[in-house]
Amino acid sequence: MKVAFTFIVKDGGRYLERNLKKIKRFKHDIYAVENNSTDNTKTILKNSNIKSVLSFDLGDEKFSSSLCKHRRNCPKRVRRIAYLRQKVLDSVMNSKIDYDYICMLDMDFLDFDLNHLRNMFEYMEINRDVDGIFGMSNAKHYLTIPYDMGAIRPMYKIPQIGFKFTRYVQVKSAFSGFGIYRYSSIINKSARYDSKHINDIEHIYFNSHFDKLIVDTHFNPMYKLSKKGRKEFNTDFLISVSVLLIITVLIYKLYLC
Repeated sequence: MKVAFTFIVKDGGRYLERNLKKIKRFKHDIYAVENNSTDNTKTILKNSNIKSVLSFDLGDEKFSSSLCKHRRNCPKRVRRIAYLRQKVLDSVMNSKIDYDYICMLDMDFLDFDLNHLRNMFEYMEINRDVDGIFGMSNAKHYLTIPYDMGAIRPMYKIPQIGFKFTRYVQVKSAFSGFGIYRYSSIINKSARYDSKHINDIEHIYFNSHFDKLIVDTHFNPMYKLSKKGRKEFNTDFLISVSVLLIITVLIYKLYLC
């Protein structure tokens, strides 16, 4: 099994070196794209002996017209993220190495279970019809339900995932900081990040290319929420609880009335 770990980063010096050490335990190739960091991120990447590092300088306005011509409400930050995620994917494909999987990472995690991540690779090895698999992140000091819910589609899957009714849940989209994609599926489906086809989450369009995506509810990487993240978490939590209540009412009406 040959894996390309990929990530994008900006000003990640406070966590990057520590988290790179953990990813390197898998002894696979690592590809990184860095965007205009002003801390020691570039130095860490330069000294990390990883497969490929690309650096960009995307200013606030530089790509505001070229990356999202057809969407008035397309957030600038997400346009840049989609652009950079595609650049790191391109660097993997341009390597001409025949990988089995690409594992996309958000590198600002606090911790994750190495064995559970290995379990997800094993699941992909056994279930050859699966295009990709994700964990579901937890937030430190919060309930053990997913806070990173924005990429989950359809949204009615959120209670099933959050409350772990089953281990493997099929979805149309998810991410949660760790996404393992079958390399052949990316190539065969011509999957790519496109900044012209995003809303507030860049993964949704990318994931729309695939036929079968799975969430492993046992893999729960932990993150620390920012103030913005706490606000989004509270909103998503209310949505998930509301969906759960609706499902409960429907089941009650169907089976008990």
